[in-house]
Amino acid sequence: MGGATLFYWMAGVVGVAGIGVALWVWRKVAGLRLRHPGLELAKCEQMPEPVRTLLAPAEDKLRPFGFEPAFCIREKDSLSDEEWRWKRVCANARERIYATVAPTNHPAEKPGCEVTFATIYADGTLLLTVNGRRHLVLWDIPRAVVIDPYADRLEDQYAAHRAEAIDSDTISERVATSPAVYKSRLQLAYDTYIDVLAESAWIRKRRDGDYDIRLRPALRFARQIREGERRRTAARANADLSARPHGVGARRVEEPVERVV
Repeated sequence: MGGATLFYWMAGVVGVAGIGVALWVWRKVAGLRLRHPGLELAKCEQMPEPVRTLLAPAEDKLRPFGFEPAFCIREKDSLSDEEWRWKRVCANARERIYATVAPTNHPAEKPGCEVTFATIYADGTLLLTVNGRRHLVLWDIPRAVVIDPYADRLEDQYAAHRAEAIDSDTISERVATSPAVYKSRLQLAYDTYIDVLAESAWIRKRRDGDYDIRLRPALRFARQIREGERRRTAARANADLSARPHGVGARRVEEPVERVV
Protein backbone atom coordinates (compact mmCIF):
# COMPACT_ATOMS: atom_id res chain seq x y z
CA MET A 1 0.00 0.00 0.00
CA GLY A 2 2.52 2.64 -1.08
CA GLY A 3 4.34 4.43 1.68
CA ALA A 4 2.63 2.49 4.44
CA THR A 5 4.55 -0.70 3.66
CA LEU A 6 8.20 0.16 4.09
CA PHE A 7 9.47 -3.22 5.23
CA TYR A 8 8.27 -6.05 2.99
CA TRP A 9 11.85 -7.09 2.69
CA MET A 10 12.07 -7.55 6.47
CA ALA A 11 9.50 -10.37 6.47
CA GLY A 12 12.34 -12.89 6.44
CA VAL A 13 12.93 -12.07 10.10
CA VAL A 14 10.21 -14.57 11.00
CA GLY A 15 12.65 -17.44 11.30
CA VAL A 16 15.26 -15.48 13.26
CA ALA A 17 15.27 -15.25 17.06
CA GLY A 18 17.01 -13.49 19.93
CA ILE A 19 20.27 -11.71 19.22
CA GLY A 20 20.10 -12.98 15.67
CA VAL A 21 17.23 -10.55 15.07
CA ALA A 22 19.33 -7.59 16.19
CA LEU A 23 22.27 -8.57 13.99
CA TRP A 24 20.07 -9.29 10.99
CA VAL A 25 18.19 -6.00 11.25
CA TRP A 26 21.39 -4.03 11.84
CA ARG A 27 22.85 -5.37 8.60
CA LYS A 28 19.65 -4.59 6.66
CA VAL A 29 19.11 -1.13 8.11
CA ALA A 30 22.69 0.09 7.70
CA GLY A 31 22.71 2.49 4.76
CA LEU A 32 18.99 2.17 4.02
CA ARG A 33 17.39 5.45 2.95
CA LEU A 34 13.78 6.62 2.74
CA ARG A 35 12.10 9.47 0.89
CA HIS A 36 8.65 10.93 0.33
CA PRO A 37 6.80 8.48 -1.95
CA GLY A 38 5.68 9.44 -5.42
CA LEU A 39 2.31 8.75 -7.04
CA GLU A 40 1.15 9.60 -10.55
CA LEU A 41 -1.81 8.81 -12.77
CA ALA A 42 -0.71 6.76 -15.76
CA LYS A 43 -2.18 5.57 -19.05
CA CYS A 44 -3.35 1.99 -18.60
CA GLU A 45 -2.34 1.06 -22.15
CA GLN A 46 1.28 1.72 -21.14
CA MET A 47 1.18 -0.88 -18.36
CA PRO A 48 3.70 -3.65 -19.15
CA GLU A 49 1.98 -6.78 -20.43
CA PRO A 50 3.45 -9.09 -17.71
CA VAL A 51 1.98 -6.81 -15.02
CA ARG A 52 -1.36 -6.66 -16.82
CA THR A 53 -1.47 -10.46 -16.96
CA LEU A 54 -0.56 -10.77 -13.28
CA LEU A 55 -3.30 -8.37 -12.14
CA ALA A 56 -6.09 -9.74 -14.35
CA PRO A 57 -7.24 -12.62 -12.06
CA ALA A 58 -7.70 -10.25 -9.11
CA GLU A 59 -9.65 -7.81 -11.29
CA ASP A 60 -11.95 -10.68 -12.32
CA LYS A 61 -12.51 -11.60 -8.66
CA LEU A 62 -13.55 -8.02 -7.92
CA ARG A 63 -16.25 -7.77 -10.61
CA PRO A 64 -18.92 -9.77 -8.70
CA PHE A 65 -18.60 -7.16 -5.92
CA GLY A 66 -19.44 -4.33 -8.33
CA PHE A 67 -15.89 -3.17 -9.16
CA GLU A 68 -14.78 -2.20 -12.65
CA PRO A 69 -11.32 -1.05 -13.82
CA ALA A 70 -11.25 2.75 -13.51
CA PHE A 71 -7.69 4.04 -13.96
CA CYS A 72 -4.04 3.17 -13.44
CA ILE A 73 -1.33 4.66 -11.27
CA ARG A 74 2.39 4.32 -10.81
CA GLU A 75 3.90 4.55 -7.35
CA LYS A 76 7.43 4.90 -6.10
CA ASP A 77 7.53 3.69 -2.52
CA SER A 78 9.46 5.19 0.39
CA LEU A 79 12.55 3.04 -0.08
CA SER A 80 14.83 5.36 -2.02
CA ASP A 81 16.14 2.67 -4.38
CA GLU A 82 12.73 1.23 -5.35
CA GLU A 83 11.50 1.54 -8.92
CA TRP A 84 8.07 2.75 -10.00
CA ARG A 85 5.36 0.11 -9.47
CA TRP A 86 2.25 -0.17 -11.64
CA LYS A 87 -1.18 -0.58 -10.03
CA ARG A 88 -4.72 -0.87 -11.37
CA VAL A 89 -7.43 1.00 -9.47
CA CYS A 90 -10.92 -0.45 -9.75
CA ALA A 91 -13.96 1.42 -8.48
CA ASN A 92 -17.40 0.56 -7.18
CA ALA A 93 -19.14 3.82 -8.03
CA ARG A 94 -22.34 2.97 -6.16
CA GLU A 95 -20.55 2.05 -2.92
CA ARG A 96 -17.90 4.77 -3.44
CA ILE A 97 -15.10 2.32 -2.72
CA TYR A 98 -11.77 1.86 -4.52
CA ALA A 99 -9.94 -1.45 -4.90
CA THR A 100 -6.26 -1.02 -5.78
CA VAL A 101 -4.68 -4.12 -7.31
CA ALA A 102 -0.90 -4.41 -7.28
CA PRO A 103 1.76 -7.08 -7.73
CA THR A 104 2.64 -8.35 -4.28
CA ASN A 105 6.01 -7.46 -2.81
CA HIS A 106 5.68 -10.14 -0.15
CA PRO A 107 8.24 -12.89 -0.81
CA ALA A 108 5.94 -15.64 0.53
CA GLU A 109 3.15 -14.74 -1.91
CA LYS A 110 5.03 -14.23 -5.17
CA PRO A 111 3.85 -14.58 -7.84
CA GLY A 112 0.57 -12.99 -6.91
CA CYS A 113 -1.37 -9.82 -6.18
CA GLU A 114 -2.52 -7.78 -3.24
CA VAL A 115 -5.68 -5.69 -3.00
CA THR A 116 -6.22 -2.60 -0.87
CA PHE A 117 -9.75 -1.27 -0.43
CA ALA A 118 -10.11 2.46 0.18
CA THR A 119 -12.94 4.86 0.97
CA ILE A 120 -12.46 8.62 1.20
CA TYR A 121 -14.73 10.75 3.38
CA ALA A 122 -15.76 14.39 3.15
CA ASP A 123 -14.07 15.19 6.48
CA GLY A 124 -10.72 14.00 5.07
CA THR A 125 -10.72 10.57 6.70
CA LEU A 126 -9.16 7.79 4.63
CA LEU A 127 -10.34 4.25 5.35
CA LEU A 128 -7.96 1.55 4.14
CA THR A 129 -8.37 -2.21 4.39
CA VAL A 130 -5.25 -4.25 3.72
CA ASN A 131 -4.84 -8.00 4.20
CA GLY A 132 -1.95 -9.59 6.04
CA ARG A 133 -0.06 -6.28 5.94
CA ARG A 134 -1.03 -4.25 9.02
CA HIS A 135 2.04 -5.36 10.95
CA LEU A 136 4.24 -3.80 8.26
CA VAL A 137 3.01 -0.29 9.09
CA LEU A 138 5.49 1.41 11.41
CA TRP A 139 3.20 4.10 12.76
CA ASP A 140 -0.37 5.37 12.46
CA ILE A 141 -1.08 7.30 9.25
CA PRO A 142 -2.55 10.75 10.03
CA ARG A 143 -6.30 11.03 9.33
CA ALA A 144 -6.40 7.40 8.19
CA VAL A 145 -7.91 4.23 9.60
CA VAL A 146 -6.12 1.02 8.58
CA ILE A 147 -7.81 -2.30 9.27
CA ASP A 148 -6.66 -5.83 8.48
CA PRO A 149 -8.87 -8.93 8.77
CA TYR A 150 -5.99 -11.33 7.97
CA ALA A 151 -8.41 -13.19 5.68
CA ASP A 152 -7.64 -16.01 3.30
CA ARG A 153 -10.31 -14.86 0.81
CA LEU A 154 -10.75 -11.56 -1.00
CA GLU A 155 -14.49 -11.54 -0.27
CA ASP A 156 -13.80 -11.61 3.48
CA GLN A 157 -11.39 -8.70 3.16
CA TYR A 158 -14.05 -6.73 1.26
CA ALA A 159 -16.72 -7.61 3.82
CA ALA A 160 -14.47 -6.25 6.58
CA HIS A 161 -14.01 -3.00 4.66
CA ARG A 162 -17.74 -2.58 4.01
CA ALA A 163 -18.57 -3.17 7.67
CA GLU A 164 -16.07 -0.53 8.79
CA ALA A 165 -17.28 1.88 6.09
CA ILE A 166 -20.87 1.56 7.28
CA ASP A 167 -19.76 2.44 10.80
CA SER A 168 -17.82 5.44 9.46
CA ASP A 169 -20.87 6.66 7.53
CA THR A 170 -22.34 7.87 10.81
CA ILE A 171 -19.49 10.39 11.10
CA SER A 172 -19.03 11.69 7.56
CA GLU A 173 -20.19 11.21 3.97
CA ARG A 174 -18.32 9.14 1.41
CA VAL A 175 -16.79 11.08 -1.49
CA ALA A 176 -17.60 9.91 -5.03
CA THR A 177 -14.81 8.00 -6.74
CA SER A 178 -12.58 9.88 -9.18
CA PRO A 179 -8.91 9.68 -10.26
CA ALA A 180 -8.18 13.22 -9.04
CA VAL A 181 -9.65 12.64 -5.57
CA TYR A 182 -7.83 9.34 -5.20
CA LYS A 183 -4.46 10.74 -6.23
CA SER A 184 -4.60 13.84 -4.04
CA ARG A 185 -5.78 12.00 -0.91
CA LEU A 186 -3.34 9.10 -1.22
CA GLN A 187 -0.40 11.42 -1.90
CA LEU A 188 -1.32 13.44 1.19
CA ALA A 189 -1.40 10.23 3.24
CA TYR A 190 2.03 9.18 2.00
CA ASP A 191 3.62 12.57 2.65
CA THR A 192 2.16 13.02 6.13
CA TYR A 193 3.15 9.45 6.99
CA ILE A 194 6.82 10.23 6.37
CA ASP A 195 6.46 13.48 8.33
CA VAL A 196 4.99 11.71 11.37
CA LEU A 197 7.76 9.09 11.26
CA ALA A 198 10.29 11.92 11.49
CA GLU A 199 8.37 13.64 14.30
CA SER A 200 8.15 10.34 16.20
CA ALA A 201 11.93 9.80 15.90
CA TRP A 202 11.63 6.69 13.73
CA ILE A 203 13.67 8.31 10.97
CA ARG A 204 16.26 11.09 10.73
CA LYS A 205 16.41 13.59 7.86
CA ARG A 206 19.60 13.82 5.83
CA ARG A 207 21.08 16.92 4.23
CA ASP A 208 20.07 15.66 0.78
CA GLY A 209 16.40 15.43 1.83
CA ASP A 210 16.23 11.65 2.21
CA TYR A 211 15.88 9.93 5.58
CA ASP A 212 17.85 7.36 7.55
CA ILE A 213 16.03 4.82 9.71
CA ARG A 214 17.04 4.94 13.36
CA LEU A 215 18.34 1.61 14.59
CA ARG A 216 16.55 1.30 17.94
CA PRO A 217 13.00 1.70 16.55
CA ALA A 218 13.89 -0.73 13.74
CA LEU A 219 14.93 -3.36 16.27
CA ARG A 220 11.61 -2.97 18.10
CA PHE A 221 9.80 -3.13 14.79
CA ALA A 222 11.41 -6.50 14.04
CA ARG A 223 9.39 -8.08 16.85
CA GLN A 224 6.17 -6.60 15.46
CA ILE A 225 6.97 -8.06 12.04
CA ARG A 226 7.77 -11.47 13.47
CA GLU A 227 4.46 -11.67 15.37
CA GLY A 228 2.46 -10.38 12.41
CA GLU A 229 4.05 -12.79 9.96
CA ARG A 230 3.14 -15.71 12.16
CA ARG A 231 -0.46 -14.58 12.10
CA ARG A 232 -0.39 -13.96 8.33
CA THR A 233 0.92 -17.47 7.70
CA ALA A 234 -1.52 -19.15 10.10
CA ALA A 235 -4.49 -17.33 8.57
CA ARG A 236 -3.21 -17.97 5.03
CA ALA A 237 -3.87 -14.31 4.20
CA ASN A 238 -4.29 -13.65 0.46
CA ALA A 239 -4.31 -17.38 -0.29
CA ASP A 240 -6.73 -16.87 -3.20
CA LEU A 241 -4.58 -14.14 -4.78
CA SER A 242 -1.27 -15.99 -4.69
CA ALA A 243 -0.07 -18.76 -6.97
CA ARG A 244 2.19 -19.93 -4.16
CA PRO A 245 0.56 -21.96 -1.32
CA HIS A 246 1.54 -20.85 2.16
CA GLY A 247 0.49 -21.52 5.73
CA VAL A 248 -1.15 -24.87 4.93
CA GLY A 249 -1.80 -26.83 8.09
CA ALA A 250 -0.71 -24.02 10.41
CA ARG A 251 -2.67 -23.29 13.56
CA ARG A 252 -5.03 -20.35 13.10
CA VAL A 253 -4.10 -17.37 15.26
CA GLU A 254 -6.96 -15.19 16.49
CA GLU A 255 -5.30 -12.76 18.86
CA PRO A 256 -4.60 -9.21 17.58
CA VAL A 257 -1.11 -8.16 16.56
CA GLU A 258 0.55 -5.88 19.06
CA ARG A 259 1.79 -2.59 17.61
CA VAL A 260 5.16 -1.76 19.14
CA VAL A 261 5.55 1.88 20.16
